[in-house]
Amino acid sequence: MTVPQILLRMHLRFSLTVTLCAASHAFLMASTENMIVTSITPVLGHASGGTFVTLYGSNFVSGITCRFGTVATATPATTLNSSVAVCVSPALSLGISVPVEVSDDAQTFTSWGVGFLPVGAYRSPSVPV
Repeated sequence: MTVPQILLRMHLRFSLTVTLCAASHAFLMASTENMIVTSITPVLGHASGGTFVTLYGSNFVSGITCRFGTVATATPATTLNSSVAVCVSPALSLGISVPVEVSDDAQTFTSWGVGFLPVGAYRSPSVPV
């Protein structure tokens, strides 16, 4: 092999590797961008955490994580199918509504902003006897 052939072969291998990495990165970004959270149930839960929150939307995949607000740590989700997933709410600040978002890499989250409101202990109103 001559020097130009070796350089050409090295260039082709490098270009192919870069292209594959870029395609892989684009796929990861596209999958998070395609997930959508359209609603959640319930929309409020105890501020100390532990509320099972069902997320409804589209394009959910296995292994996604949920984030409540922008500072809360991501928590694993149970994906029931491509449009339903369940997360457990973490402890949150009382009375401040936070968006619930999902991610397939625990770093890049959706940004649809469906709100969850952490509340204190709920007491049903007294009924006069």
